[in-house]
Amino acid sequence: MRVYLHLLLIFLSCGPALKADFYKKINRLLYYEQYTEAREFVERNRELYGKNGSVIYHMDVGMLFHLEGNYTESNKNLHASEKLIEDLYTKSLTREAASFMTSDLSLPYEGEDFEKLMLNAISCLNYTYLGEPDEAMVEVKKADQKIAEVKRKNSVTKFQAAPFIRYLSGMIFENAGEINDAHIAYFNALEAYETTGAAFGVGAPRSLAMDVVRTAKMLGFYDRADIVNKKYSVPDGDISRAEKGYGEIVFIHHNGVAPYKIEEVFEITVGNGLVFVNSQEIGSSEEKEVQQAVTVAKSALVDNNIIISYPKFRPVFPAVAASYLTVEENGAVVPSETVENIGSLSVYNLQERMGRIMGKTIARAVVKFLLAMAAKKVGEEAGGEKWGWLAGILAKSAVQAVTGAMESADTRSWGTLPFEFRMARVRLSEGVYNLSARLADRGGATFRVKEFPGVQVKSGKITFIHMRSVW
Repeated sequence: MRVYLHLLLIFLSCGPALKADFYKKINRLLYYEQYTEAREFVERNRELYGKNGSVIYHMDVGMLFHLEGNYTESNKNLHASEKLIEDLYTKSLTREAASFMTSDLSLPYEGEDFEKLMLNAISCLNYTYLGEPDEAMVEVKKADQKIAEVKRKNSVTKFQAAPFIRYLSGMIFENAGEINDAHIAYFNALEAYETTGAAFGVGAPRSLAMDVVRTAKMLGFYDRADIVNKKYSVPDGDISRAEKGYGEIVFIHHNGVAPYKIEEVFEITVGNGLVFVNSQEIGSSEEKEVQQAVTVAKSALVDNNIIISYPKFRPVFPAVAASYLTVEENGAVVPSETVENIGSLSVYNLQERMGRIMGKTIARAVVKFLLAMAAKKVGEEAGGEKWGWLAGILAKSAVQAVTGAMESADTRSWGTLPFEFRMARVRLSEGVYNLSARLADRGGATFRVKEFPGVQVKSGKITFIHMRSVW
């Protein structure tokens, strides 16, 4: 009795997992560009993140402040999330051992590798909007350290290439006048897109190849410029934006909604000499409550009931298939290119960890089965000759019910990320411009047009603008 009551207390102390229905409410607000209302909704419902969800809470609030245009508060939250991740990293071994008998939901969420890089990507954009280039460069250098750490842990993963953050780093360095660092970042980004293009469905942007050629010539690396030029057939253009008073506008389009994790539950039931295997996908809080209730009831009626649960991503493909940046003053229309596919990246990142997740899940199921058998034996001994059989069955059923109900996959993720980042770039002479972004579906029909009035272009500088769509 004492054993399974202790397990029940552990189960009740596990943190909740945010389900897709929570983010659907947020996305409805984002659809109407009600960013402040979305952020306030998250803040009002902080308890839903649980004591182990502080990292995701600050990720979500940081992203919503970014969309709201409050870049200082966005960075406060993104930095808070990053600090929590750093603190958790030093205590991971102790926590892993403690979580074995419950589930990974009993652990504080530390973020996926790509989510940790996105913290720096959004933060460096915040600093750029705030006019703090030195702080922006600190963020991209921190991202580079994280990439090196991923490579150290897993030298064969394609994720270590991280092309988007390298591409963004190049622009941040160039904006600060650090041409050598910019060229290195651009060149590494180009190689990274070539390495990961097939895996993540994102080819090397042509504008990036132009950056490599341009900065190579500025530094006198003419052989490298010729090699890249021949491969991508990019125009020479001016080797410096500042020489003729030109600058650039970079439009970043946060498109769609991030894939969300659902729970796949396999239930192996043994009763009356027969074995039944049932599989179920769980994507909402209500479905999880029903599954746990059925598990508890079934455990009292069958010989054995074993639960194995693991997470998987379910993508929601965006209806917006293209976006175009238009310059009112000269009529230029520039199509955007996909520069980061969070949809593919998240699935790949989880699949790389799935072997370890499944190994731990199956081992936990075996231990729980043995624990139920031990409880049965203890019950039989305690019940004596007359009632031992009944006490044994009740003890085993109780342990099976508690341990089965506590088995939950870790379905937490940074839900306010987009499905993909798209980018359009246009080079303009110094001045003030009125711009608009048009979003289109796969047939070319317009979803929406967003105006960007009075955007200033400075000589030799990059001006960033952004928007979010959730269709």
